[in-house]
Amino acid sequence: MAPDICTTSHFGRDDVLTTDDTPVYAINGNGTTTMKTTDDSNKPEADIAKPHDPNTSLITPPANVFSPLAVAQPEPYQLLSYGLRLTDPHQQYWWEENGVSMGRLLERAGYPLHTQYKHLLLLHGSVLPWMGPAWPTTATATGDAAQPRTPGAALNYDGAPIEPSLNVTASGLTVRFTIEPVGPAANRPGDQLNQAVGPAAVAAMGAAAGADTRWARQLMAALFVSEAEAAALAGPGGRFAAMGARKPALLVAYDLGRAGGVNMKTYFVPGYKAAATGRRADGIVCDTVRGFAPGGAALAPAVDALEAYLAERGPAETSGLGVEMVAVDCRDPAEGAPRCKIYVRCMSNAFERVRDVYTLGGRKTDAETEEGLRRLRLVWHLLLDEREGVADDRHKEHDGHHNAGLLFGMEVEADKPFPTPKVYVPLWHYCKTDKRMAENLSEIFKMQGWGDIAESYGSDLQHFFPTHDIANSSGTHTCVSYAYTEKKGVYTTLYYSPRSYGA
Repeated sequence: MAPDICTTSHFGRDDVLTTDDTPVYAINGNGTTTMKTTDDSNKPEADIAKPHDPNTSLITPPANVFSPLAVAQPEPYQLLSYGLRLTDPHQQYWWEENGVSMGRLLERAGYPLHTQYKHLLLLHGSVLPWMGPAWPTTATATGDAAQPRTPGAALNYDGAPIEPSLNVTASGLTVRFTIEPVGPAANRPGDQLNQAVGPAAVAAMGAAAGADTRWARQLMAALFVSEAEAAALAGPGGRFAAMGARKPALLVAYDLGRAGGVNMKTYFVPGYKAAATGRRADGIVCDTVRGFAPGGAALAPAVDALEAYLAERGPAETSGLGVEMVAVDCRDPAEGAPRCKIYVRCMSNAFERVRDVYTLGGRKTDAETEEGLRRLRLVWHLLLDEREGVADDRHKEHDGHHNAGLLFGMEVEADKPFPTPKVYVPLWHYCKTDKRMAENLSEIFKMQGWGDIAESYGSDLQHFFPTHDIANSSGTHTCVSYAYTEKKGVYTTLYYSPRSYGA
């Protein structure tokens, strides 16, 4: 059953909730959260989470930038905020944190006004319920003492569960966003790796997008670990005991179409299954992809080529090269050619290593690949914030964080002998301020002949994120991707963090 907009429960209930039965979270003094509903009439008043008063919040929201009635032409986000009240304070927090930015990205990308409203309503009604509890570091309206709380998401460095993005090509701009669904007990005993929410989130968000989730469900079955395994991995003394060592067990992404349609993708990490079983992550992922039903056999040639290259380079522990994530398009294989992407982390950022991965060790040397590398080399110094240039063999030092180095998205398509590479550069590891990153990106855009966004990107960035200190801090940009095909030319995607917790 498709979820009713604005009433989908975070807990994946199939029945349609009314406004009198909307789940809300109470933040308890010990740092846990409890779902409450307004039918808790027999419980003590202190134990009941009240519907959200728009003038107050259990979560301290950012200061309101706008008053929807005080301007002649309010933005879609403002009008939706005024007309659609949220009773859950956590959803209210995520809406206030992200609605402005999403609305402004859509407007800058030139989406028709009615489509801007449609996509914001998708965020409001079908996505916010899956973003989980907001974890403040300040006291709440319930009187709890101020105390640090562990964020529920591993997607961003600061614990925020959403990553908006802007795809830039010669043909225009496209808005996307990714979320990490977060369960009410995520990262605590009983759900140590935030897996419990996965099946319900994929089902509900897939229904909202009209998606085919068969491959996603197969990946969940193959890569999720048992709770006993999760407890051993992430409990006290475990390899992933520190929140900073974890990666999201599941991500769900929406590509937002200009005409109002939505394409859904899902992402999974194999590292937990590899750690629990002792198998290499690349073997687990490649076996699973080849076994997709339907369609896995058609992906096998490109998967085989990638697996052979990784086997040649050796284990990740010694090569600094390993499979980190796998993603799939959520559409019917019979109705098109859904893609699978296998993501490879490379801890070196030297361009000679980029060439090796991009060509699969010299296996892929067609004209398109060579032209893509040539164009990437022209901008490589700007991506690493080395404006005077950087030698092919130079590795720019970073802090060794598991999201540092580079990430390669190897796009696997049916009946193709090799995957198509895309390179992701984590800008915040290499550049001191977002202003400087924006200047470097503007120069890259100018080199591609994208004059409009080259001229405006610096001011656009501050407009997208009006509360961020773009000039004096970093963290708004998380990474940028680069790819080239003969059909599309150069295309990049800029990924952002809402910096919800002030990091």
